[in-house]
Amino acid sequence: MKKKTRAIITAALIPAVFTACEKSVPESQPNSQVSSYSESSDLDSTADKNVMSSTDRSSNNVKNDVNDANSDYGLYPVTATCRGAECYYADVEGVYGETEIPDILCDKVDAQGSARPIQVTPIGLEKMIFEVHTFGDYTVKLVGQYVRTDKENFPGTIYARELYIEIENEKSPLSKNDGKIFYAPTILGQGIFKPEYRIFPERIGTYLDIYDMEYPIVAMRYYLDDTPEYVADDISEVVRFAMILPNRNSVISLSGNCKAGLGIVFDTEPSDNVEIVTNSETVSGWPYVLCGNNIKVSDKKTLIDETARIKYSFDFSDISSLDNFSNERLTVEKL
Repeated sequence: MKKKTRAIITAALIPAVFTACEKSVPESQPNSQVSSYSESSDLDSTADKNVMSSTDRSSNNVKNDVNDANSDYGLYPVTATCRGAECYYADVEGVYGETEIPDILCDKVDAQGSARPIQVTPIGLEKMIFEVHTFGDYTVKLVGQYVRTDKENFPGTIYARELYIEIENEKSPLSKNDGKIFYAPTILGQGIFKPEYRIFPERIGTYLDIYDMEYPIVAMRYYLDDTPEYVADDISEVVRFAMILPNRNSVISLSGNCKAGLGIVFDTEPSDNVEIVTNSETVSGWPYVLCGNNIKVSDKKTLIDETARIKYSFDFSDISSLDNFSNERLTVEKL
C-alpha cells in the first residue's frame, strides 16, 4: 500500500495579512524586478527564457512591443496590469489556510482567467506553500510563485505563474538545484506566452503523493477540471513523476516511454497560434502522462491505477552515487 506518513494542510485561518488588492503597488513598495526563468531546469521553459531576454529593452522599444503584441496576439500585453496600473505584489512567503491570497483582477486574461504577459511581472504573493508532506527524513512541499485570485470573475481558482515541488532533508540538506522539480508547462499549451497554472482549492491536499518503492517516487498531479481551450477534451488529469535519490541526496524528474493515448504531446497542426495539448500520439521523453485518482503500489517497481487502467513501471537500476545517468526510467502502458 501507499506510504504517506503525514500530509499537512493548514485549515485554520488567521487574521488576514493583506487587503483585497486591485490597486497599484504603494509608493513604499520596492520596485518589482522581473524574475528570471533560469531557476527552472526544465527544457520546456526555454521559450519563456528567450522571451524574457528579448524584452529587456528601452522604454520606447517596450511601447513598440505593446503595439506589436496587440496586433499579433491582442490578448497579451507586455506587462500585466490591474485597472491600468501596476498589479499589487508582496515579497512574502505564505502558507495556504494561514495567509490571505491577494485578490487581483488583471485587465487582460484568457478564457480561464490566466494572465499571459509577455514580460513575467511579479503579481500577488512571491510564494505560497499549498501542501506539505513528510516521508521518512524528507519533507515535500507544493509551492506556487506569484500567487493571486480573481474571486469576482473566477471564484474557486487560484493562479500561480510557477508551480513546483521543493524537497528538504534536515539531516542531510539538499542544494537549491537538487531539491526542486518544476511543473513543466507542457500541459499549458504551446504558446509563447504560457498561461498561469491553476490550483483548485477543493483539490488541495491531493496534488502530491509519495510512494514507498525502491526509491521514493513523488507523483505531481495537475487537474484540468473544465478542459481549457488549449487542451484536448479527453484530458482532465495528468501526472509527472519525480524520484528521490537518497544515495545522491537529490531528486530528478522522470521521462520515458508511453503507449499510444497515454503521453501528453502537442498537436502537430496548430490553429490560432496555439498548439493544442493532446494524448493521441505515441510519445517518448515527455514529462506528463495521463492518470486517474486511484494510483497505488503494486510492487517495488510498479504503480497501478485501477480506475484509469494504467500501469506505471519504474527502472531503478544502475543509479550510481556519482556518475551521470539517463532520466528515462518510466514506462506507461494500459493494463
